[in-house]
Amino acid sequence: QQHREQQHREQQQQQAARDPDALEIKVKFTDEREVVVLAKGSETGRQLRLKIKELTGTPMSCQRLFFQGKVLEHTDLLREKKVVSGVVVNCFPREAQPGEEEDILRDLTGMPAQPAPPAQHSRDDDRLARGGSNGMVGVAALLEDPVGGRGQ
Repeated sequence: QQHREQQHREQQQQQAARDPDALEIKVKFTDEREVVVLAKGSETGRQLRLKIKELTGTPMSCQRLFFQGKVLEHTDLLREKKVVSGVVVNCFPREAQPGEEEDILRDLTGMPAQPAPPAQHSRDDDRLARGGSNGMVGVAALLEDPVGGRGQ
C-alpha cells in the first residue's frame, strides 16, 4: 500500500510540473490516514472521489468530503469552491445506500448501467420444462431424441 502511494505521488508530481491547472490536495481521513491526490481545478467532487477510491479503495459512496467546513458535493467544481494546491480536504466515512456506488459511477461515466445478460437455455431445457412438474416425460423425450432435432 505504501509503495503504491509513493509511486502515485511521484507520478502526480511529474504531472503537476507539466500542468498549470494541476492541484495537489491532501485528503485526511478520520482514522489518521492521509493521501495526496492530484486533481485539476476543472474537475468535480465526483472526480476527486474517484481518485480517492483508486488510491485508498474507499468506495465513492462512503466518502463524505469537507473543505473549509462545507460539504464538497459531487457536482461542485474544485475551482469554484476555491480548492487550490496544498489544501486539506477531510474525508469522513458514511454508510452507502444499496446501488449508490453504481449510480455515482454511471453519473461519472455517462454510461447507463449494463443489464445482466439473459440466461441462456437450450431446446432441451424447454422440452424438460414441458415434461410436467417432475420432468419425467421430458427426460423420456430426450432419451428418444437425444439431439432434439438439432441435427436436421
